Amino acid sequence: MVFFGGEALLDPDVADAAGLFALIGVGFVPAIWVSIRPSKFRQRIQKSTVVACLGLVFFGVVVVRDLILPMILMPTTTLLAVASGLIFQRSPAAGKR
Repeated sequence: MVFFGGEALLDPDVADAAGLFALIGVGFVPAIWVSIRPSKFRQRIQKSTVVACLGLVFFGVVVVRDLILPMILMPTTTLLAVASGLIFQRSPAAGKR
């Protein structure tokens, strides 16, 4: 089924999905902003965003008992965790060899 213009907003299923994706997108705005504009709180903001995403994943698996929310958030949360240094980080002593 193809939706044109305002017809998509009239369907409750489409509106619910759009609201969910908008909420997820708004959650990533602070991490995107500090990636574009340098800040001394960059890693703290990115790590906080990762924690919020992991909270949504936990909510999706445990409370809703559906795997669609974790599947949607998995790639973006992984990339954000790498960017903030939560995973794949080298110790400072390892680079001095």
